[in-house]
Formats: sequence, structure tokens, C-alpha cells
Amino acid sequence: MKFGCFGCLTILFLVLVAFIFIGGFIFLGYVFDYPENPEKLRPAYSLEDGVRGQQKLAELLVREAGLSTRRDPIVITQREVNGFLARHLQESRGIPFSPLILRFGRGNVALEGGTTLATLLRSFPWRYLVTLFPSGSLERKVWVSLRGTARTAAGRMEIELTDFGLGKQSLPPFLFRWVIGSQGEELLSFRLPKSVERIEIEEGRAVITTRSR
Repeated sequence: MKFGCFGCLTILFLVLVAFIFIGGFIFLGYVFDYPENPEKLRPAYSLEDGVRGQQKLAELLVREAGLSTRRDPIVITQREVNGFLARHLQESRGIPFSPLILRFGRGNVALEGGTTLATLLRSFPWRYLVTLFPSGSLERKVWVSLRGTARTAAGRMEIELTDFGLGKQSLPPFLFRWVIGSQGEELLSFRLPKSVERIEIEEGRAVITTRSR
């Protein structure tokens, strides 16, 4: 039995649909791959690290209020930051992460955290399409990974995104702003306290220099 050109095109179309379906299934499997124990991904820290981190952040607030004459740089380590974050439920620039994990490299910052699909799709146009999603799917957990080059200028911290991932799926960095919308802009670019002159990101630590009031 001969199918002719129409039969060949039909078979090719069905094969293409099958490939798209299988590829989409695999893609979603990587996107929704969530760590079994996210806290194990956090860099090692001690209780004392968390206390020191909290004290250093408090010192920054004291200087901002003009209640301290100290001007020596505030050096906060990766261990101290994560010790502090591990004890606090974090909402980073309007995006709730639980947990929230930070790493400092030479000139770059890496962030990892767990959130929900509903949180990621709060921006336009996704918020008008979420009603089309299956019931309960919006509460599915998503693991977000970000890395970018950090720089300070004109009283702002800017992070130029170089890596973006959901679950185990790496994605082009520009898709982060496309998916997250204005939430992404606020996470990657924010105003610093007036007392902060600059922040230098070094391997395993951040050095915060404050100015005289």
C-alpha cells in the first residue's frame, strides 16, 4: 500500500510531534528537579558565624543611623552570611526564597533558593495565564540558581547575570527577566544604604566600605 506524499508528510508530522512531546517532558523533568535536602547545599557554617553575621549587619544599620563613628570596612564572610540566612525566612526583593543560599566569588555573587511556580509567574503576561495551569501545579516547588558579576556605582549594586538555571536545567540569562519581569530587575539592581560607599566581592567574603556622614 502506497501512502504517497501526503502519507509521508503525515508520518513526519507525527514523528515531529512525538519528539516535541518527549523533549518537553524531559525539559520539565529537569526544570522541576528539586533538591531532596536543600540545606545540604549551603556552605558550611557554625552558630557563631550566624551571630557574627547578624552583628555586622547591625553595625551597618548603626552607621546608617549616624550612631557610630567607626569607618573601618565591614568584612562579612560567606559563612557568616549563610549562618544568618539559615536562621531567617528570606524574602529577597519581593521574591520569597526558602532556603536562600549565597556564595561569594571573586567579583561575582551566586544565589540559590527554593520558591514556587506561582511566585515566578506573577509578572505580565504570566499572571493572566496562570488560570490555565492544572490545579495545584502553581504550588510546585522550583529551585532557582543565579550567578552574576557584581559592581557598585552611584549608590547602587548592579549584578550582571551570567548564569541562570531552574532545577537542573541551564537557561539563557536573558530569560530570567523575561520570566520574572520587574521582580528580576529589583533582585539584580538595587539602591544601597547612603552610608555605603562601595562593596567589593572577594573569594568567600564581601568587603563593605562606608563613608563619613
